[in-house]
Amino acid sequence: MCSNSSIQQANSSSQKAGAKKEKKVATYLIVR
Repeated sequence: MCSNSSIQQANSSSQKAGAKKEKKVATYLIVR
């Protein structure tokens, strides 16, 4: 159970980073 929650935390954090990256790329394309 403990390892499962840590895996979910890692997944959510990686998803947040991915969303941040996508947002950066989108704004970069718009600015360009």
